[in-house]
Amino acid sequence: NANAWTKIKSLLLSMVKEPINSIMIVAILLLIFDVSYKTLPTLVTDIFDKTSAMMTPLILLFIGLAVQLKQSKKRIIVSLLFFRAGISILFSALLVAILGIHDHNLMLLALVVPLSSASFWPFAHISAFNLKEDRLEIAKEKRTFNMEFAVLILAFSLPFSSGLILGILSFGTFFANNLTMIYMGVLMIAIAVIPIFISKLSLRFSNTIAKN
Repeated sequence: NANAWTKIKSLLLSMVKEPINSIMIVAILLLIFDVSYKTLPTLVTDIFDKTSAMMTPLILLFIGLAVQLKQSKKRIIVSLLFFRAGISILFSALLVAILGIHDHNLMLLALVVPLSSASFWPFAHISAFNLKEDRLEIAKEKRTFNMEFAVLILAFSLPFSSGLILGILSFGTFFANNLTMIYMGVLMIAIAVIPIFISKLSLRFSNTIAKN
């Protein structure tokens, strides 16, 4: 019991230490005390606004410096992003159907929010893991996460998601339809899966010919 409590305590402390969780706790407390963004001092809001404006360029700069593009990995990542988008769109369609959403704006919101680009926070955790494994001198092949792959996902995810969301919104209310969402989701999954399937078939076929 003591060991379990220690683990729970450690988990809770690590959660509190997470910057995003701390921000969420502060935000909830502010909401409880009826403090809105507009009621905060100008100095505080200016700091938040300027920090927010700086984050995206900094992340893009980091990605640009860290990314090492390889053709084979590029194909995998593009397929993953299409598959993720397809699943997200189908999830949005399911959510719209369950909640009975009929307002076009809400439907579009439900559609585009899950299509947001991959978050930087998981990469921060991956980096923390990687640093610990560096100290332990663990070989790259045995590492928990692949840092290079994570950076590539971040690098591709932002333009992919931005382009997809802008494309959807530029069509007005065309995609604000549950059936259209389902078709689009299935199409995205097909785009992700079919090339891999064809590639495997062609590889198997070429191996068969080589054996004969």
